[in-house]
Parts: sequence; structure tokens; C-alpha cells
Amino acid sequence: MNFKQFALNTRYAFWAPTGSFDMNSNSNKGKGFWSHNIGLGGTVYLDAKKSWNVSLMNTFEFNGKQKGTQITPASTHVMEYGIGRTFDEVFNMGIIGYRTKQIGIQKGVTLLEELNDYGVSAAGMEFNYRTKSNWAFITRWYLEYNGVHRPEGSAIRFIFLKNF
Repeated sequence: MNFKQFALNTRYAFWAPTGSFDMNSNSNKGKGFWSHNIGLGGTVYLDAKKSWNVSLMNTFEFNGKQKGTQITPASTHVMEYGIGRTFDEVFNMGIIGYRTKQIGIQKGVTLLEELNDYGVSAAGMEFNYRTKSNWAFITRWYLEYNGVHRPEGSAIRFIFLKNF
């Protein structure tokens, strides 16, 4: 939904267990479970030409049972943010980040109470291209920091989406 200087965004996404996963392996490429994501956020345009923008997106992730185990990973809240600049009405680049925080309890395994509360922050960059037919091709790079009870790393995401 678009307003003059504000755009509202809702989304549904899922993570599919496409990478190999074996509960007895130390070299898994996947997590072994489905994750469903529901999000709500918005973008504020800081000038009349909509050249500068600030965005915030809140996503809730609900995880399924892990393949071969009785474990259902905890639900999480992810807050993504960014500030960007648009060039030629089709290219946008900016600084982005997120904070992930556990909001539920992991099921199927007993963890020490202090280990059942994970989170991580990240900062990075985004480049995207939007076509006149409302398709977007987005590349995001993140470097994680402040990990609590989980590893830190870096991630590259490639996103293809269609605006309606």
C-alpha cells in the first residue's frame, strides 16, 4: 500500500529445508526444518522525489519440527532496518541491519535456561534494481555481531520479488 511519503509492506515468506541435514553430522548444509515468516513494516520517504528512504520491517518466524529429531526450534522476532538512496528511479543502495531475538522456547530438548535465549545483530549493505513492471532484484550483505548463545557470521542474500 503506497501513500504520498509512506509505503506499507506486508509479507509472507518461508525457508525450505533444501540443504542436506543429518542429525549425526557436523557438516550440515541445511537446518532440517521449515520456517514460516510473517512480516509488517514500512518505508518513509524523506524528500518529495523519494530519493532518500528509511525503512523498518518486523518479522515473526515460526519453525517446524526438525527432520530426524524431536526438536522444534524456538520462534524468533527479526527487526530489519535501513536507510537508502535511489538513483534514476530504479537503483537503490543503502546501509541495512537487523536484530534477531528468540521469543519462544525450543521444544523437544532440555536446555539450560540461560542457553534458551539467543539473539544476534548485523549490519551491512543493500543494492537493488526495480523494473517498471514492479519486479525487484535485491542483493544484501550482512556481518553479524553481538551473538548471544549462537554463532556469528556473514550472509549474502539474493531476493527476487514482485510488488502488487
